[in-house]
Amino acid sequence: MRSADHKLPNSAALAVDPIRPSAVKIEPTGRTWRDFEWAPEMVLLSSGQFAMGENENDKFANDTERPRHLVTIASKIAIGRFPVTVAEFRRFDNTIGGPGDLPIVNVSWNQAKQVLCLARRRN
Repeated sequence: MRSADHKLPNSAALAVDPIRPSAVKIEPTGRTWRDFEWAPEMVLLSSGQFAMGENENDKFANDTERPRHLVTIASKIAIGRFPVTVAEFRRFDNTIGGPGDLPIVNVSWNQAKQVLCLARRRN
């Protein structure tokens, strides 16, 4: 996998599979935005397809990463330009520990949904 260069002004945290080039691309304008002052920086992705998951020969992959399959994004969507950090998540859930500058990991879907709901209410 090849990752975006985060030092470029309009790069995004999007990995591209070099074996099957991704059809999911950032809009040519490279426009980013925030819904409110402390919200995550967002980028717009075009519709398209990409390969998700790992192949059977990857000895480091686990069962949740297999089989590799084609994912279709039918319409444009917005995603965060960078992963959500522990510090950003902790703003709404102070039960989360760990270094604040690292990406948040090991949270449930319900925890993430609750944090999003709290964030919307604060705006």
